[in-house]
Amino acid sequence: MQKKGQKKKRLNRLKPTIFLKKNRKGLSTIVITLIIILISLVAVGIIWVVVRNVIQSGTEGIALGQFTLGADIINVNVDNSSNNVSLSVKRSSGEGEITGIKFIFSDDTDSEIITEKISMGKLEEKRFTFHLAKLTVSKLISISIVPVLASSSGKETLGSVLSKYNVQEGTTTSGSGASCVANCTGKVCGNDGCGGSCGTCTTGTCNSTGSCVAGSCNPGVCGVAGAMCGVVANGTCGTMNCGNCSGGYNCVGGSCVQQLGYTCGNNILEQGEVCDGTSMSGYTCSSVAAGFVSGTLSCSSDCRRYITTSCVAGNTINALNCSQTDVQNAINSAIDGSTVNVPAGNCIWNVVNCYPDSNECSAVRINKSIFLKGAGIGKTNITNRIPSTWNNLALFIKSQLGKPIRINGFTFIEEDYTHSTFVGFGGTSKNLRIDNCKFERGISGVSFSGYVEGVIDHCTFINPNIGIRINGDNNAAWTRSIVTGTGNAFFVEDNNFTLDANFGTGSSNEMVYPQDGARPVVRYNNYNATTYTRDDTPMLCSTHGNWGGTPPYYSDYRGQPIYEIYNNKVSINRSYNLMIGGNFRGSSQLAYNNVIIKLNPSGSEYISGLTEEEGWTSGGLWCPACPQLTAGPANDQVVNTFFWNNTINGVQNNNVRLPFTSTNGYGYDNIIIQQNRDYYLHEPQSSGGKAYYVTNQNCTGIKTPAACCTGLGTGNCVIGHNDTLLYTASGANAYYPYVSYPYPHPLTLIS
Repeated sequence: MQKKGQKKKRLNRLKPTIFLKKNRKGLSTIVITLIIILISLVAVGIIWVVVRNVIQSGTEGIALGQFTLGADIINVNVDNSSNNVSLSVKRSSGEGEITGIKFIFSDDTDSEIITEKISMGKLEEKRFTFHLAKLTVSKLISISIVPVLASSSGKETLGSVLSKYNVQEGTTTSGSGASCVANCTGKVCGNDGCGGSCGTCTTGTCNSTGSCVAGSCNPGVCGVAGAMCGVVANGTCGTMNCGNCSGGYNCVGGSCVQQLGYTCGNNILEQGEVCDGTSMSGYTCSSVAAGFVSGTLSCSSDCRRYITTSCVAGNTINALNCSQTDVQNAINSAIDGSTVNVPAGNCIWNVVNCYPDSNECSAVRINKSIFLKGAGIGKTNITNRIPSTWNNLALFIKSQLGKPIRINGFTFIEEDYTHSTFVGFGGTSKNLRIDNCKFERGISGVSFSGYVEGVIDHCTFINPNIGIRINGDNNAAWTRSIVTGTGNAFFVEDNNFTLDANFGTGSSNEMVYPQDGARPVVRYNNYNATTYTRDDTPMLCSTHGNWGGTPPYYSDYRGQPIYEIYNNKVSINRSYNLMIGGNFRGSSQLAYNNVIIKLNPSGSEYISGLTEEEGWTSGGLWCPACPQLTAGPANDQVVNTFFWNNTINGVQNNNVRLPFTSTNGYGYDNIIIQQNRDYYLHEPQSSGGKAYYVTNQNCTGIKTPAACCTGLGTGNCVIGHNDTLLYTASGANAYYPYVSYPYPHPLTLIS
């Protein structure tokens, strides 16, 4: 080890250079050469000594003053059900050696510090999961990271804060050397924002604003109070923290609103956009919404809605009254782009006409692009007395691609659950809208069959057997891209569903019931069944599975490629302990940010059930020769399914139930459907793998490669079926990073 004093002595050896300068004229060439060589050797020795001393004696100084290392907190996930926090730390390209990281978790009043002994190379990213023993993750305000550095003496030295993540806003403040500034302004107690304290209360308790509150208070419950996130009023207790939004979402007015993940204004349509500059998804004024015939369609500056101010409306036709005859006559006289007004009145529709081209019978039929407009809920009232058969309907919509249709301003009434569906749809439609209507009782309020995209919004459903039935176009639905964040789905949003003591004697089904390749998005709805006191309370949503079995017994009935359920509020009295979904029997579900209020809790509560009916049935009407499956994969089974940030009575709950298992002897759900392979109790993440389906261009590893490679839709090569399903444990989850379609739906913003 070099002593400090030696450095100064060796520096004095530079004096021969001065001697040379003063006496070089009197020396011989040989002497000068020898002196130069000697000086060079001495200089090399001096430089090495200086460098060695810096390395050995100056390490601490470099570590604290000259390192340029930096790191950021990314991909934060807060799981309230387990009180876990998962996050990634990504290091920058700066210099320096990290021997550890201190993670500082802070809420309004306290901090919890966890130290991880690690080393991280340049540009390296590492994932961490922490279980907080002291704090509640739903109340976290910030997460900070501080590097641990090693000094020359072997002692650990703390650097400055490298990154601070605001959990409520989903934003990160980063930069090498960033420091945490304590802030106790206006506080006498609680957390100072940097892991320290602003003081303690001698009497009373410290509230979230940093004030000491004396006496008792009556705290509220998040979710019950109508808030899903953020700090809100809490009666006599001041305020309460309703937790934070998941990564990629901001808390706005108590609701989690997704951050934009696209570039608006580049004329390129991206996930999360409705339109962008000149890119209009192929729509024009006449094809984007009913009631327009020409003009110029444009896009809003935020890329989230269409602008129709320069579109030209079609002609207007007024029906004489609301009778089925006069309404049909008005529709017959309309052309594409017309608006048909139906006046106020109380009418009975009870006679059907049958149409061979669609194999349906209905009182009123629409087969063109029109806006059918009633006088409003409670004003244009239609009582449905069409007898209930599989193909009878009060109002039938036969749609064609590129021809939008809209129904608005009606009340449909059914008296005893013996009559037909109110509104039925068949065909293909990209922009169907049903809005501001009321459906009282009935076997089904609205029923779709075919390839339909659009929205049903701001409608009211009172005591339906099924509120909305969505049947897709079966195999064809599975050949289209299975993604989120686009308008290629049917949206159910901002509706009210009510089930009360006036419901009939039979059992009700789910309010939204898809099957046959449907692609529903159910969001921002309110379902109230608090006065329905029977034990068979149906849930808001359900999914049907594949009704076929193993090859070659494929049924015509397919499951759903994808189903999104979020930001709904469900209030019930009691149930089978399944809050949002009945038993989801297949396909991919993403259910998050749903608020459930249950007046009579009854033990274990689950957000949903997951099951595979091929694991608990055999034979039957649809596939008499199908065997019972004892292992997966199954046709259209549950895969790439995610539950996160759902609450029951204000408490985070993403639990799911597998009802028919080898343990209870009723089936094989626990073998066919597995956590962290088929379903996850968190949002889509950057790691963890996914399920995927092969195509005829990629047949390696499937059960019947020869059959698959003959082409999709032939033989055993059907996307979704078990011989095309594969898994990978590497890479990101499906749908990562998750993007939802803009809310509200753009059709709802067109008057």
